Amino acid sequence: SSPASRALTHRMRQQTDVMLVGISTVLQDDPELTVRLPKTRRQPLRAVLDSHLDIPLDCKLVRSINIAPLLLFHSKALGPAAKAKAKKLQQLGVELAAVAADQDMLDLRQVLQVLHHKGHYSVMLESGGSLASAFVRSRLADKLILFYGPKLLGGARSAFSDLEVSSIREAVQLDITSARRIGPDLMVTAYPIY
Repeated sequence: SSPASRALTHRMRQQTDVMLVGISTVLQDDPELTVRLPKTRRQPLRAVLDSHLDIPLDCKLVRSINIAPLLLFHSKALGPAAKAKAKKLQQLGVELAAVAADQDMLDLRQVLQVLHHKGHYSVMLESGGSLASAFVRSRLADKLILFYGPKLLGGARSAFSDLEVSSIREAVQLDITSARRIGPDLMVTAYPIY
């Protein structure tokens, strides 16, 4: 994405309660997920779906705990090594929340319920295709804001790589409410019709 799209994304982060990513994004990109704008007014809660607490203790999210809070969602069933790591994470200031899981996939509805009970009502995904697909497949995505750069990508790196839609008839219908240029990029705002 372009610098203009990234700046807009930071303004959107500043307006949301929670930035939510999966552990794959953390392991691949080592994001900070903070608002980095001049005169930043507030930082959102950063939340990670991490079934087995695979997050590196020295990643940017943990190292920047003094800038913005971090909440890790993990499976209720943790092994001894993960339980020991949980204690280290808590000592570093990371909040942990155990939720039900089906194999490695955490219960997304429970995740949202925990966030709601903590007073967080606006959740922004900045994730890869697997997590984005899981939210759409579970009918938990209310609004989509998609940025398209002037490049084509396909395969496993597509925005909804795990949606498993094999025909137009099965496709998720969208109500596209706006499309506008942001620098060289295109930003599309749409609402899924479930």
